[in-house]
Amino acid sequence: NRGNALSSVLDFSLRDGSMDKNSVKATLGASEVSLTSNGHLSDRTSYVVSVRQSYLQMLFKVLGLPFLPAYTDASFKIKTRFNDSHELTVLGLGGIDRMKLNKDITGESAEYLLSYLPVIEQETFTLGAVYKHYAGPHVQSVTLSHSYLNNRNTKYQDNDESSMDNLILNLGSVEQETKMRAENTSSWNNWKVNAGIELNYTHYTNNTFQKIYTDALYEYNYNTKLDMLRWGLYASADYTSLDDRFTASLGVRT
Repeated sequence: NRGNALSSVLDFSLRDGSMDKNSVKATLGASEVSLTSNGHLSDRTSYVVSVRQSYLQMLFKVLGLPFLPAYTDASFKIKTRFNDSHELTVLGLGGIDRMKLNKDITGESAEYLLSYLPVIEQETFTLGAVYKHYAGPHVQSVTLSHSYLNNRNTKYQDNDESSMDNLILNLGSVEQETKMRAENTSSWNNWKVNAGIELNYTHYTNNTFQKIYTDALYEYNYNTKLDMLRWGLYASADYTSLDDRFTASLGVRT
């Protein structure tokens, strides 16, 4: 029931917010500060929200490292139980990455690293919603999500940004994916049967300018745009013995 995977799938589940009380937790560490809150908005709606900000740039500068990373990320989960049969979950994840160069360090090794390390900037987020309908041994779910990644790498000759003539690398790529999945899972005694359909739309662009110095100067301008529409059908059956010593699965996907 999970396509576009080579050898394995990682499945993460965020906990639900507390329906008993609202709470706020702040954390101050050696590399970051974070704030987390969880609780309920009503008798049927819970929430969890978290924000984190790093200050690795200061730490890496003290350590004398050639690159100075910094990140900001946030996540939230809102879950509503309309009644015993209907449920809606909205989930969001996002992050901003900024990496600068530490031009104050000296030494042969540092100069070598600074000569080729680019400045990296990234923004990424995923926003999705899951609707579930509980009907006795049957559970129907509909999932809709959108993911976005914007990646930019820039590099100037001798790290001199005073003139555009010194620009030797300017890479920009954007990857977006929209997914929809509808499935039904039924359980009877030792059996579980799952079947569903999914649609995925992927959009990717890349614009790269690069200068390469070998026996001569070569300039490359690379531009691409790629769109893919994928669909999938799947069904599977799982059996577990009463003593849990034997399990068997059979599935098909196209």
